[in-house]
Amino acid sequence: MSILEFLQSYGHALLQGTLVTCAQFLLAALIAILVAHVAGLGKISRNPLVRGASVIYIEVFRGTSLLVQLYWIFFVLPLFGITLPNFTAGYISVGLNIGAYGAEIVRGA
Repeated sequence: MSILEFLQSYGHALLQGTLVTCAQFLLAALIAILVAHVAGLGKISRNPLVRGASVIYIEVFRGTSLLVQLYWIFFVLPLFGITLPNFTAGYISVGLNIGAYGAEIVRGA
């Protein structure tokens, strides 16, 4: 199969996948930036409740793998009545995960 035949057969599917990936990236990045700033500034707060909540969030999300977080958001949250579509669960979990790492960068800055 030549490249031209491959693109004629699968080009549309590749384009659709690329668009979904770009949308996931942009939404996850927006969540990560927002969460990183809130948690990073919360970690240096003088209020012990705000600081404690930020530390717990950062340690939990940095201490577990992204795959475990995806499973929790997609499979465990419905047990508590919160069901998210695949697309939404994906960008939220990635955004929260990256936001925890970004919070340490904000705190250090």
